Amino acid sequence: MKTSLLFLFLLTLIFFGINPKNINALTFSYDYYNVDINISNDSTFTVKEDMSLSFDGLTHGVRADILTNNSNCSFTTDKTCGGFDRLELLGVYNEEGTKLNSAQYTTSTYQDDQTGNQYYRIERLLYPDGKMFYGESIKWSIEYRVYVGIKW
Repeated sequence: MKTSLLFLFLLTLIFFGINPKNINALTFSYDYYNVDINISNDSTFTVKEDMSLSFDGLTHGVRADILTNNSNCSFTTDKTCGGFDRLELLGVYNEEGTKLNSAQYTTSTYQDDQTGNQYYRIERLLYPDGKMFYGESIKWSIEYRVYVGIKW
């Protein structure tokens, strides 16, 4: 009797499409993440972030968010605190280090409704329909200059 009920239950799950194979939760981790920062005499600095992300699940591409305004900052207004409101994107690079043209990535700004923090976002859409990853990695780099990022 228990075997028949179990079989009926499994058959019902399959019939209604509730199949564990249909679950596509995405997880990722950084294989490596390296940041080089070069500070200029005029208080600007250039940041280059090289990263490799390992994915498991349905993946469309990669993104990086740069904090531009931290709403929880408690410093006085004459100090830089938790965000860079003046930055210039210098380049987005593929896994070989080749600079991409602006049609190969998008940029936008957004505000996190929960924290009030604002971000500058860089995205590379690599697989518009998605691609299943099983531990494979995507390597890429971004480079940007921050103006008025250091105050004294």
